[in-house]
Amino acid sequence: MLALAWRDNPDDVREFVEDRGYRVPIAIANEGLTRELRVVGVPTRCLASPDGRVLQIASGDDWRALLRAYAGM
Repeated sequence: MLALAWRDNPDDVREFVEDRGYRVPIAIANEGLTRELRVVGVPTRCLASPDGRVLQIASGDDWRALLRAYAGM
């Protein structure tokens, strides 16, 4: 799992993560990456395979079922 911060100040992101005790890698996304991943708002969830396939996960979708289906592609 990788979390991406978008349009955020790195110091604010660091403080947010530390305050909440998150333990996942977090990167600051640039506009090119967010455009490629079709991010239009936050939060946005997607799965990206090593070969570059991206599956968008709509809010409210059963992401576990989507992950199982995606893994079988």
